[in-house]
Amino acid sequence: MAATIKINGLREVIRSFNQYEGAVDDLKEANASISQKVAQDAVAIAPKRSGNLARSVKGNRAKEKVQIKAGGRGVPYAGVIEYGWPARNIESQSYLRRAAYKNMGFVIQQFDANLESLKRKYISSR
Repeated sequence: MAATIKINGLREVIRSFNQYEGAVDDLKEANASISQKVAQDAVAIAPKRSGNLARSVKGNRAKEKVQIKAGGRGVPYAGVIEYGWPARNIESQSYLRRAAYKNMGFVIQQFDANLESLKRKYISSR
């Protein structure tokens, strides 16, 4: 299960940077730093009975998105905790979406700064 922060237009920006050697790695690093911050906040607010759910929360390193994953084989209930299960009277205890919403200003600021830096590094130097 994963929560993804989607930035409209990012795919087009990535395509334009693909022509520059090294830009994709820079995008991965930028997205990794953002995902780590959001993941840290998700860990802090995740319900903790055994602590397994919080330990399963990880940010990714991808060029096209910021993604925070939780759960896995040892924590199959991560989605149920995030979204609830009305048929079983289990209410949502959102931790991924709350962390993403809490950090939306940070995410936008970081994307703006990172893209401006990449523009200066790869486009302005031409």
